[in-house]
Amino acid sequence: MARDKTDRTDKASPATRGTPDWRDAAAYGDATRWALGRWRWEFFRRRDEVRAFFYERAEPQYKGDFAEWQRACARNDLEPADRAFILDHPPRQPHDPRFQVRCTPEEQDRFGYMAIYNPRIGEVSNWENVVEQRDSFEWSVSGERGDKVLPSRKLEKHHVVIAFSTDRPLEKQIQDAEQYLIGLQKYRHGRRLKKPRQTSKWSGYLRALDARDAGAKLWQIAEILPKAQGRRDEQAAGKVLKQAERLQFDF
Repeated sequence: MARDKTDRTDKASPATRGTPDWRDAAAYGDATRWALGRWRWEFFRRRDEVRAFFYERAEPQYKGDFAEWQRACARNDLEPADRAFILDHPPRQPHDPRFQVRCTPEEQDRFGYMAIYNPRIGEVSNWENVVEQRDSFEWSVSGERGDKVLPSRKLEKHHVVIAFSTDRPLEKQIQDAEQYLIGLQKYRHGRRLKKPRQTSKWSGYLRALDARDAGAKLWQIAEILPKAQGRRDEQAAGKVLKQAERLQFDF
């Protein structure tokens, strides 16, 4: 029996999910400049339990924050400047790109994030500094240069900072640092990593996930696989989905 090429009924519209229309490759834009943190968020926000978690928590949290803001506005012991500041800063609403659902320590361990933004939004506000991975190193990097203090910044997962002295020969310091990093890499990964993570296929992975979420069949997903990939059958589509799911849960 011939396949019905019109069988493309969505479970939910892209607008509801906050994802591009999987039928349109151009809708995904240019992701070549995305940092790994942005890629991680894009895969993470497509997880069903992440969406459910946010939608369940967002409105109650906002209502609680709004009630607390109203109580603060009603205080009689505030200076005029303090009152004006509070009035000008009501709590953010769930559709705001800066809104975050706060996570308990257990939820941080579960998701790997300190807080969860709205999963309908890809370009969330200040996500690189605020949406932090729970398994990052729990210390900050800071320093001084003359009379200027460098701001602290929490490290991303598996980042390491090594201090170098400008009062000693640099060659030996760099050599020691290289050997230390190679040893640490072999300990964590079982080998020395020589190639950077290949993100060139990841836009296609996101598109495949969106197609699946919209109710597309494997043969439909196979049709949108890049021609350069070679095989474009249901087996290849299933493999792409598995690779995409691996990034969703183990980035």
